[in-house]
Amino acid sequence: MIRKITLLTTLLFTAMVAYDSAYNQAHTNSTGAPAGRTGSPGDGGLTCSSSGCHGATPSAGSNLFFVGVPAAGYNPGQTYTIQVNFSGTGNKGFQLSPQNASGTLLGQLLNTTTSGNQGTQTVGQGKYVTHTLAQSGATGAWTFQWRAPAAGTGPVTFYGAFVNGRNNGLRTEQFTVQENLAASLNEAGKLRQFRMYPNPVNDRLTLSYSLERSEKVIIKLYDITGREALQLLNETQEAGDHQMGYDLKPQLNPGVYFVSVDAGGKRFSQKLLVK
Repeated sequence: MIRKITLLTTLLFTAMVAYDSAYNQAHTNSTGAPAGRTGSPGDGGLTCSSSGCHGATPSAGSNLFFVGVPAAGYNPGQTYTIQVNFSGTGNKGFQLSPQNASGTLLGQLLNTTTSGNQGTQTVGQGKYVTHTLAQSGATGAWTFQWRAPAAGTGPVTFYGAFVNGRNNGLRTEQFTVQENLAASLNEAGKLRQFRMYPNPVNDRLTLSYSLERSEKVIIKLYDITGREALQLLNETQEAGDHQMGYDLKPQLNPGVYFVSVDAGGKRFSQKLLVK
């Protein structure tokens, strides 16, 4: 009888270990997260929690990753370094994607390391970057690169989801970079001497610029998620200098916006703070 009990206990223990190992592998995605788990609007807000991988409800994080784009904005076609770095207990992993509000990939994700516990890989046909191996140390750190999209793309929002352990520490964060208006305008060669003031603005915003020839000009404001907040202008204007003022206070809540200027089929954007 004792031998039967011992044998049964051994079999149960072995089964539990095998089950736990399979469960842990399936639910921690130690070799990378499946595509579409950044929590972005374009991904339907899905994270690893939503897909059943992790039990925790995502919370808003901060300073979990760094985008090496200068304050003036990204230059079209230039490559920038992205660093993911966060602390906590348990195995760590992440997924990140640069998108617009509808979920379209903006720019190109590039790997700088493809093996080891600091390796990264792209999934979802290059739309997402994730870890190749979960990190168990006190700090998780990965580095990869992003090639900026073509001129006229406008604001790009990086959406990311970050995990510490199986059932806790699931966080999301988003960060928006704008296009370098000055660099893009020089490339287009149609709209010159663009000025936007004051910035930050309390109520009335003034825009001034010069057109080399008659062009249709569309000026819109987008919020930090990339959604259109206000249209300021949509008309064909003659060559020469132009200056216009707009009262923003009754129509916009305080926050960060991007002024998008479309002239002659080229679109450029610049960051604006409404107080």
